[in-house]
Amino acid sequence: AQSDQNDDGSDLGQAPEKQQDRVSMAPSGVMSVWTANRKVCLKVSALALPQEVLQWMDDVAEDLESVVHRQRASMTFAAGREGVTLDECLEEVSSLCQQRLAEAASEGGSTSSYAGT
Repeated sequence: AQSDQNDDGSDLGQAPEKQQDRVSMAPSGVMSVWTANRKVCLKVSALALPQEVLQWMDDVAEDLESVVHRQRASMTFAAGREGVTLDECLEEVSSLCQQRLAEAASEGGSTSSYAGT
């Protein structure tokens, strides 16, 4: 006999209509995925990046990893300042990404939905 330990609805044999209630997509393309008990929602969106932006990300990959993953400031994103905080680095990364996206859009750059190597 099967036990009812997984009463949260997370087992694989669940009815498809029940699973579908947990996943939705807004007209803006943002997908929302709820946990079985609907206490946590993960919202995901994606953007196809121009090749120029991907190349820039590859060129500064170690510094991006330091700032984004390790949560450490990097002088690469100091914008000419002597000392820089993590928050300032994150703001600079955001600004540089937006700038490069705008440049690529104005030049009609090609896009790629895959950023891996």
